[in-house]
Amino acid sequence: MTTITSAATLPGEAGFCRTQADREQREADMATLANVREKHQRAADRWTALADRAAGRAASRDARAAPATPVPQ
Repeated sequence: MTTITSAATLPGEAGFCRTQADREQREADMATLANVREKHQRAADRWTALADRAAGRAASRDARAAPATPVPQ
């Protein structure tokens, strides 16, 4: 089973994507048919990738919004 970061710690889009990844991973873990398990595993992997991208965008956005440190003269 893949361990996925708790969605409770991630706000916004990343948190939503992590929640979906968790749901799909649980479905994959419970599936008895190989094709169903693979379908849910692929979905979990895609949601995880989307969550990672969303978290990266949020970090970049936060870094750009941070006030610039003045250069001492």
